[in-house]
Amino acid sequence: IGHSTQTDISATNLDLSMNLNVIGHSTQTDISATNLDLSMNLNVIGHTTQTDISATNLDLSGNFNVIGSSTQTDVSATNLDLSGNLNVIGHSTQTDISATNLDLSGNLNIIGHSTQTDISATNLDLSMNLNIIGHSTQTDISATNLDLSMNLNVIGHSTQTDISATNLDLSMNL
Repeated sequence: IGHSTQTDISATNLDLSMNLNVIGHSTQTDISATNLDLSMNLNVIGHTTQTDISATNLDLSGNFNVIGSSTQTDVSATNLDLSGNLNVIGHSTQTDISATNLDLSGNLNIIGHSTQTDISATNLDLSMNLNIIGHSTQTDISATNLDLSMNLNVIGHSTQTDISATNLDLSMNL
């Protein structure tokens, strides 16, 4: 909490039964987690920058919230199970993000002034809605084996360029 910088941190077999909060003006670089079980929420709030972040075998029972002015670059996740919502709210930029075997039981909400570039997902299961609300730009987005059980909602001033999906299963409305 506060003005902080974390660099070159790794965690293996970590079980947290409370919230993990990164709040304030913060920078995280070269962070990795393997076999992380987080029973509550993961909150990244404030003016934040995350670079070179990787997670393998991450089980998050609560919500994953990125709120405020945030930048995420070179982030990868493998075998990620999120039981709550993934919320990206505020002025945000995500670049070079990849996910493999992502199971999201809640909503994926991208709300505010947002830019997503070079995003890829393989074996992505979204049980609820994918909501993109506000002034948004998505470029070079790809998904393989995408299962969206509810609605895809794009509301507001938005631009999508170079979007591809292979093996797309939409159970509700597009």
